[in-house]
Amino acid sequence: MCGRVTITVSKKELENYYHAKMDDPFQPTYNGAPSQYFPILKNTEPQKITLAKWGFLPHWLAKTRPQGFINSKSETIFVRPMFKKAILTRRCLVPADGFFEWDRKTRKPYYIKIKDQKIFSFAGIWEEFPDSTKKGILTYSILTTAASANLNNIHDRMPVILKRKNESLYLQAKNEQELKNILKPVDAFELYEISNAINKPANNYPEILNPIK
Repeated sequence: MCGRVTITVSKKELENYYHAKMDDPFQPTYNGAPSQYFPILKNTEPQKITLAKWGFLPHWLAKTRPQGFINSKSETIFVRPMFKKAILTRRCLVPADGFFEWDRKTRKPYYIKIKDQKIFSFAGIWEEFPDSTKKGILTYSILTTAASANLNNIHDRMPVILKRKNESLYLQAKNEQELKNILKPVDAFELYEISNAINKPANNYPEILNPIK
């Protein structure tokens, strides 16, 4: 599962990493939560970084489940009616530089980053539908997979993090098999325990990422 993220880099760093332009205003976040807006890169506009609401929301669910779906299982995404069209036609990169997980036994929170990589991309899917202003609401979900060996002792699920070389391939893939080949867990993590203050999304400041000594 993936229910909290960080993206503490600048807009310029995002643009340089993805070789893309971002016109929306952007502020780093140290405790990003579902229903908030974060940058994504859609497969239909890979040269543009756009803000989208975290919580994949088909228009027909807008009234009954307005929070949408924050995660989608990569193992079933190709067969579930809710997601199977999106994974084939509406994929996105979700920039991040870390995420959080709570130990399934102790409920202690951990901050997790990729070693020697300042920015990385979650694999995502997106959905957009008109709202009352006809501008449209852009939403997304982060794909998940079975946890890698060094995370499994904390939780049995983790977000799908794309290798740098697979980011473009994920956006450009033409068929299901190409996608399945790259939707794999990675294992190059560093992690440490942090304060329970992370439990409240309102606690959004750099010091919240400090390790417990």
